[in-house]
Amino acid sequence: MQKRFKVNVAPLLACLILSVTAGSTAFSRGRVPALIRAEKPQVPRSVAAPPGATLNIFQKQKLQDYLAGFTEPIDSLRVIVLQVQFADSLMGGQPGSLRPEVRDSTWFANEMRHVEQYFRGASQSTTNIAWRVEGRLYNLPEGMGYYGDDRYEETRVVELAQTVIDSADADVDFSLYDNVFIVHAGAGQETDVAGNSPEQIWSSFYDLGDIQFAVDSLVAGLTTGDSLDGEPFYVDNFSIVPENASQDFQTIGTLGIWVFETGSRLGLLPMFDSTPPGFQDAQGNPGTNPSNPSGPIHSP
Repeated sequence: MQKRFKVNVAPLLACLILSVTAGSTAFSRGRVPALIRAEKPQVPRSVAAPPGATLNIFQKQKLQDYLAGFTEPIDSLRVIVLQVQFADSLMGGQPGSLRPEVRDSTWFANEMRHVEQYFRGASQSTTNIAWRVEGRLYNLPEGMGYYGDDRYEETRVVELAQTVIDSADADVDFSLYDNVFIVHAGAGQETDVAGNSPEQIWSSFYDLGDIQFAVDSLVAGLTTGDSLDGEPFYVDNFSIVPENASQDFQTIGTLGIWVFETGSRLGLLPMFDSTPPGFQDAQGNPGTNPSNPSGPIHSP
């Protein structure tokens, strides 16, 4: 049965203002809140990271619109879903994969239907997620650890996205979509409960500022072979999420992670607890649980 979720505007606005004034780095790049979080070294770049790395481009615009009195929701978001596997980590159910649970276009389409239903219910039918799952499974040239290495992840995940877009360019007209949604084989590091899988990729949303920071250049986005209105079309944002979130003897669903990253592209503000350990929460424990969109995140 489809559930409806009502939005309480007051705590949402409070969280928006607090996130901007506090400059918390917990909102960096739309990353799903983690059970275990590693500190990552900074890599020098001539292109600066998004200021404070607090909000992505779409969240900043949504906040500006809200404060200016414009509260109309985005009525539609067009999403293309691409499925990829690594040289050393194959998609679930593939020959040679260590995960027997089948993860294919049918499974991903079912999960995207749940994402669509969630936003339709949460927005009272004002927001529609129009999606398509590309049927091909694309192969990456490197192992998961190459892309997920915490020291280089900001650059190598963008490299991953460009590789996938290049591979899918003959199958997909990227100018028809607002967001590229990459589903990779294996789990994400946000559910690495045991803390023993540093090679895993953090589920995240990347905007144009993140892409420019990664390539160290003021590019218009990731290149495609497509055009829009006679001009070359560039992908200026993408999400990366896992095909499976359960690991370390913990059963965790992927829906909350997929919803969280889709919400980042819609400009929704993360409501998880961003205060450092030992500090009192600003407003209790508001939030979106990565494994349960309607559940709270509790302080450790």
